Amino acid sequence: MSTGQTPPPQQSFPFSAAALLCGLLTLALCWIPLVGILAFPLGAIALIAAALGIHQSRARGDAGRNLAIAGLVTGMAGLMVASYLFVIFLLGFRGEAWQGDWDDIRAPFRTESR
Repeated sequence: MSTGQTPPPQQSFPFSAAALLCGLLTLALCWIPLVGILAFPLGAIALIAAALGIHQSRARGDAGRNLAIAGLVTGMAGLMVASYLFVIFLLGFRGEAWQGDWDDIRAPFRTESR
């Protein structure tokens, strides 16, 4: 039973969806050692896309704003965790284990003839 009316066009939110996707990837990757460095560019993309998504949602109305805010929050959280872990990782190489004598590390690999 058709009334002859066409359904309203579905709105798409590319910036908001990209912000959420990059934010979630940032949050997922920031915990993995050495791969977590990818969290920095993904987090930056998430923040930029979230800002564009919020701006776009203001121009269109309220649609897509929640996705952009969720992308902003996850991107910021991922960047904060990645930054914290990166600093901890760098400070870890300045600890007691790396201030000793390098001969202690090379000793098992020496082949000295007696």
